Parts: sequence; structure tokens; C-alpha cells
Amino acid sequence: MDDLDSIRDIFFEECKENLEILEDKLENFDSENYDEECISSIFRAVHSIKEYVDWCSISNCNFK
Repeated sequence: MDDLDSIRDIFFEECKENLEILEDKLENFDSENYDEECISSIFRAVHSIKEYVDWCSISNCNFK
């Protein structure tokens, strides 16, 4: 396994974890009665995924 394979594995694992968090928080989200921690968790998950994608774009990671 080379460095790119390791980076790719980390990228997909981190995105999967954040998507699971996002899915859980959105499924349980109640716009009438929400807490700040729920909103913060949603924003953190989306931001983390965006950062991973941006980093891979800058690094020219090829996931084909």
C-alpha cells in the first residue's frame, strides 16, 4: 500500500464517520425544539467533509 492508498482510506473512513453523524443528527432533528449541540454537530460534520474534499482537491488525490 502506498501513501496515496493510505490517504484514500483515511479520506473515505473519515467521510463515512461524518456522514453517519450527519445522518443521525438530521434524522433526530426537530426544528421546533432543537438544541445548540445538535446544530453544532451538524455543522462540524459538514465542515469536516468539506475540508477533506478541499484537501484532496488541492493535493490532486485521484480516487478513480
